[in-house]
Amino acid sequence: MSKNSKLVIISSLIVLFIVLYFSMSFSNQLVIRRTIFFNGFPLSAITADIQNEPDSQDKTYGDCYVIHNPEVSDGSEKSVPGVCMKKNKFGFYYDVIIGVH
Repeated sequence: MSKNSKLVIISSLIVLFIVLYFSMSFSNQLVIRRTIFFNGFPLSAITADIQNEPDSQDKTYGDCYVIHNPEVSDGSEKSVPGVCMKKNKFGFYYDVIIGVH
């Protein structure tokens, strides 16, 4: 395999990752799943039931969702008890905060 083909493959993987990351920023459920996945719970991110309506709304933290899954919110250091997020003017969810406020 030549050096150029390796560079093309690596560049393609980076672009694919960036596209997937931003495409998962339009829906609150996908943002929650992405957060669970990147915190070390890949299977729970796929199988967890995510609610449609937030548990609370706050001006500082945005919409807050409690994760009702004992595997994910087990109280350990890397657990995800809940996720709070805001939405920007482009429709992306941003400022994702782990924990319920």
